Amino acid sequence: MRVRESITIDFRGSHQGIFRTIPVRYERRGLAVTLHLDDVHVFDENVRPLRTEVSRVGRAVRVHVWIPGAQNTTKTVIITYRVRRALIDVDGREELFWNVTGTDWDVPIKQVEVVVSSPPGNSLDRVVSTAYTGAPGTSDSGYTEDRADTFLTFRTTRPLRPREGFTIAVGWPPGAIRGPSVLQNARSFVGDNWPLVLPFLALGGVLLVWRLYDPDSAGKP
Repeated sequence: MRVRESITIDFRGSHQGIFRTIPVRYERRGLAVTLHLDDVHVFDENVRPLRTEVSRVGRAVRVHVWIPGAQNTTKTVIITYRVRRALIDVDGREELFWNVTGTDWDVPIKQVEVVVSSPPGNSLDRVVSTAYTGAPGTSDSGYTEDRADTFLTFRTTRPLRPREGFTIAVGWPPGAIRGPSVLQNARSFVGDNWPLVLPFLALGGVLLVWRLYDPDSAGKP
């Protein structure tokens, strides 16, 4: 999945830039999901590259952007990046569950608009969607959704307070999007949820050793 963000910031006072914190690890239906985010590029409103530092901080990727002249002015920053493993299987559908803004902004957000491009050839009538606004753990529905051609457009209907966010969930029918193979999904599941899987792997090892070394089974067919 390719993501393009356009963030307009109203600076008051003198600043050096912004931190954009993008969540990449979360829980969905009781299981951990980890996104792979890379190929980060940042530009100003004139598409000139900006100095950037990308780091992993806890459950998120943090993009530190230096913005020249960020003093009592309005600036627009464009951030592009690639996300792998963005789709998960939920109730037989291929779902994009995306925390659009994160919840680490210390300032209010006036409005958020998200446009999702659905794969061509898939009727939007078969696509299910919802969204959430507010603090982590809440499920407020302060948003609107419009559909046209292959695009789904979500907009918040109220300003977001500091530490509030906007999350969308879009589900396509099976086969609408070419996703990872069963083996790749299994590997990802084990990697994300190894504390749950480890006891079963250990039990399998114990059973294997018992079968190989059980003295009572020696000489038996």
